[in-house]
Amino acid sequence: MGRFQGVISSSVFVACILFVSIPCGVEAKQVFNCTTQSGTFPNEASCDRYWICQYGTALAATCNFGLIYNHKIMNCDWARPEICTLIEGKAVRDWVPAAPPTSAPVILNLAGDVVTNVSFDKTLKAAFMDLKGSSGGKVQLKVNMSHGGADLPQLTAYQAVMAKWRHNQKLLKELQLGAVTQPPTTTRQPGLLGPSNYILPDSVTRAPKKTYTVKPLGSAAVACDKKRCRLPDCYCDAQNIPGDLTAKETPQIVMVTFDDAINGGNIDFLNRVFAENRTNPNGCPVTGTFFLSNAWTDYNIVREVYQKGHEIATHSLSHQDFSRYNVSQMRGEYVGEAEVAQELAGVNMSDIVGMRAPFLAVGGDTMYQMLWENGFLYDSSIPSSQTNPPLWPYTLDSPLPHACFLPPCPRGYFPGLWQVPMTYFMGDNNVSCSMYDACTLPSDVDELAGAFYDNFLKHYNTNRSPFLLSAHSAWYQSSPDRELALQAFMDKVLKLGDVWFVTIHQMLQWMQKPTKLADLGHFDPWKCPKRTFVAASTTATTKL
Repeated sequence: MGRFQGVISSSVFVACILFVSIPCGVEAKQVFNCTTQSGTFPNEASCDRYWICQYGTALAATCNFGLIYNHKIMNCDWARPEICTLIEGKAVRDWVPAAPPTSAPVILNLAGDVVTNVSFDKTLKAAFMDLKGSSGGKVQLKVNMSHGGADLPQLTAYQAVMAKWRHNQKLLKELQLGAVTQPPTTTRQPGLLGPSNYILPDSVTRAPKKTYTVKPLGSAAVACDKKRCRLPDCYCDAQNIPGDLTAKETPQIVMVTFDDAINGGNIDFLNRVFAENRTNPNGCPVTGTFFLSNAWTDYNIVREVYQKGHEIATHSLSHQDFSRYNVSQMRGEYVGEAEVAQELAGVNMSDIVGMRAPFLAVGGDTMYQMLWENGFLYDSSIPSSQTNPPLWPYTLDSPLPHACFLPPCPRGYFPGLWQVPMTYFMGDNNVSCSMYDACTLPSDVDELAGAFYDNFLKHYNTNRSPFLLSAHSAWYQSSPDRELALQAFMDKVLKLGDVWFVTIHQMLQWMQKPTKLADLGHFDPWKCPKRTFVAASTTATTKL
């Protein structure tokens, strides 16, 4: 490791001699001719790499810790799309989004029967007309046409996000008048902002009159009624394989997940881990799940990650402890981030079905009520101690089948909502962690790969419950050996022939329809992805 201009960086000769922070051969294929005897210059192939010229000889360097090279200050800097972003797989510096059309704000007088001389979204217009009808036609609304939506300064930021991007005719009225609470329902309905393809299961139509019913915590063995709780929308037999399959008939699922931002500082690492030549038994590239938060995220790059078949899930807009927030505030954070991903990266809302709470700070029944009302499929925020055998994911139709160590814990009944438990990862000295980057682990490549493999075998040699590998990509930036160990582990287990690296959503699709290992070649959810995009804004900003 060496210091250059006050920033820690890992430098390697083009011939890949020492201190390799990127795989040898990557930089060796590139040639850079120094135009001066000394100085630093951007690497046109990547946002986080650059060249150091010393005595006219080019040395390749990489910014550590998720930073990217800022050619204006000639130093590593926090990742921002205006410094460097990826568009169609190419590094673009000094990126400037297309400016939206500007126009002076217009006052709409809804006293008349028809709003004229203004062009805006039909659903927003319907919301205006609905508001007009409730107030005797005497309401004026200020519309900022440069943003294409209502300028509602009295609303909080998350309410404005929802009011602008996804309406029904009553939402704007409810928000304007402060009536944000929802009456109890007898059935679970698809959320206003939830997946559009949600099909109401038969078991849910017989739900209690209230949105959910509080139940005391109890033993899963007592609470789980397998005659009542049946797939595809209910599962409580958490230590047994779904579909009464044997272990040899069951694929071993591995889910690699990363929390927080996606940007130019970590995309090269992610592309190497999820390399196109690292494939599942059906020949499709391995995939992972990204719990996305807004800060430092480059939505141009998110679009490319999504296009490759990876899952985008929500990790909130502002990444705080929301455990004491109310339902409306939580909706704004978690659904708000999903809306931003749709607006700026073109991610289809029907594909954003999961979430993870920042700091794993679960919000009790309030959080799960928000997820349930908004049509989410799953949460993956609750750690679980290691059991023998490990736990399969389960639905919240019954009490938790394991201890909950971080209150407030869910005590309610949320039919059809899945919990993907974060089974503890065992590190050095038998100290376990819910996310392995919080553990003390070996620094040697082979020993670290062995730690991954040992934890994997606890699933593979028992009930084949899904093996969840959760971390933050920044953990890999401080040591290239960590990346090599992860790749070595992935390549080793893929050679077993019955191991599949899929997203959490794909795993749950298998659980809802258990399919034998021999028949997975015809299992549609695991085929090579064909993404359907929605129109994305050209302004991929991360500032709300």
